[in-house]
Amino acid sequence: VAHLPFRRWCIQCMQWRGNNLPHSEAPAAEDGLAVPVVALDFYFVGQPDTPDIATALAARDKGSKALFSRILPTRATLETAWAAQQIVQDLEWLGHKKCILKADQEPAMTALLNKIVSLREHPTILERSPVGESQANGLAERAVQAAEGQLRVMKLALEQRLQGDMPPKHPVVAWLTQHAADMVTKLHRRSDGRTSYELVKGKPYRHE
Repeated sequence: VAHLPFRRWCIQCMQWRGNNLPHSEAPAAEDGLAVPVVALDFYFVGQPDTPDIATALAARDKGSKALFSRILPTRATLETAWAAQQIVQDLEWLGHKKCILKADQEPAMTALLNKIVSLREHPTILERSPVGESQANGLAERAVQAAEGQLRVMKLALEQRLQGDMPPKHPVVAWLTQHAADMVTKLHRRSDGRTSYELVKGKPYRHE
């Protein structure tokens, strides 16, 4: 149902991920980090340079590899507290107090990070990488790859079951974007056999 783990016999897995084989397991968590690190970056859902495209935000915790992703209703959302509040909730779910947020220096990202800092009651350190230099923030780049890849697989499976396209700005896609990242956190087993959810909460995910 969640297309986790990747399987060669699955049509949707092969269509979206087959060209990226082999898929190595995520490295083990860096337990005991002095200050937790969470990386953030934007990505797009839909075809570039078309009106029917949605902006999404991906975030990943360096220690547990927990993944978060959500569609931004509009780019102007970054001028309000909505997107920042979502990240603050994610940090609370992770149990982070003092933490480091890694991102690039894009103006929209700067606005978002400043909102997050203003909303949090715990110290929040910002680390900025040059715009356009993805290698400078590899954790954010991998967060986007993981979020976008899982969303594409699940969106493709849904479209094939519906026998039709699901526009990027459809409310179901907004839900699916968050749900897909949630599945990675709760169901993807790392090389040590544990999920990110288990590392954060101390027990496996047992619900639907």
